[in-house]
Amino acid sequence: MTMPKASDYFHKFFPEKPINEFLDPLLSYINKSPKIDIGKFDDYIHSKHGDYEKQNLNMGEVLELHYGKDAKVFIEGLI
Repeated sequence: MTMPKASDYFHKFFPEKPINEFLDPLLSYINKSPKIDIGKFDDYIHSKHGDYEKQNLNMGEVLELHYGKDAKVFIEGLI
């Protein structure tokens, strides 16, 4: 996936944050496609939805619950 396409998709699901805040430059370079820092993104999801692990949920489940299956699949492709 190209950076412009990834940026557009990311903005569709998370309009308040640019994808650049989460990009991992080294992984993106190695993979020749945008990759995010899962730790930074996890911190962001926690700031939006609290400590979801206490509800026995993982990040993928939270993404699907709040943003839909397409958002979950998209983010999985970026990690």
